[in-house]
Amino acid sequence: MAAVVAVLAALAVAGTVTGCGAPHRARNASGSGTPALTRTHLMSAAPAEIPADRAAAAILKAVPGRIAVLAVDDEDGRAVWEADVLAADGAWHEVLLGGSDGRIHADRRDVHAGNERTGTVRTAEVTAARAAAVASRRSPGAVVGVALGDRNGRPLWEVTVAGPGGADRKVLVDAATGAVVPPAMIMPGARRSSAPVGMSAATARITARQAAEAASRAVPGRVAGLDLDADEDRFVWEAEVLATDGTWRQVRLDAHDAALLGVHPDTSDRDDDAARAKTLRTAGADAGRIAADAPRTAPGMVVSVDLDRRRGVHVWRVEVVETDGDKRELTVDPATGGVVA
Repeated sequence: MAAVVAVLAALAVAGTVTGCGAPHRARNASGSGTPALTRTHLMSAAPAEIPADRAAAAILKAVPGRIAVLAVDDEDGRAVWEADVLAADGAWHEVLLGGSDGRIHADRRDVHAGNERTGTVRTAEVTAARAAAVASRRSPGAVVGVALGDRNGRPLWEVTVAGPGGADRKVLVDAATGAVVPPAMIMPGARRSSAPVGMSAATARITARQAAEAASRAVPGRVAGLDLDADEDRFVWEAEVLATDGTWRQVRLDAHDAALLGVHPDTSDRDDDAARAKTLRTAGADAGRIAADAPRTAPGMVVSVDLDRRRGVHVWRVEVVETDGDKRELTVDPATGGVVA
């Protein structure tokens, strides 16, 4: 158990899913509990023969309820499954299951566990076993850890899948829908030093298209650019709008709920502003429509759209974090809306 806590403390510094981890586990820099998992402490332990789904079933048979954390641990050189379970009577249990014999080795009331994560565990539509199955399909291998966490009100399962040579992989699964969420990633241009621990693109609930619509309501006109950025304790959308009066404005929106954070004159004074304005007025679509169409070519989350000049011609440049976590850039023709590169 001590090994698990030590590893969790290290991961809290690195930044992982936060907000509803077991209260007795390590705390991250912001004070939130974290159930993040790793297999670093298992380098000398034998792998668990019992897979995660069978382990979860056996544990819930012994302690009916809901699993919040399930992870392989080392007990005297033997692999065991360790689980935090919210029992049907509302009490928290720490359960150990043999990784090879499938028997319950221990069932202890967790007196340290409070109820700060109880609501999330009870309302999660996706179980630990289902999250493990989803992650296995996305990243084939043996699941060695499943933990329910929270990102700005969005419950997520963080699943650790064993890779060759100890190179484990992380898969995030939405606890409400079972969909795989792009992995944690601070956007280009974000001030990494100011971004809170565990923040990621997945934190942003407002899409680029929705951000463009909100920016247009704040400043009637055409949206020429969108960028998802980290700002102190949250992610924000920054939109560049060509207002109907011909001036350029910067609109800042909270990426969690589209709340208007501010409207300011755009003082960037780009040398191609006049040409950009002309192209934008005659373009078949603004940045919002381009962002909405981009996932047809590159499924994922649009994090940046900009009307930029390349080789003397203005084109839309779109950055997408794809569903597998890779970043892809698209070039779109402003006149036709077609992807040209």
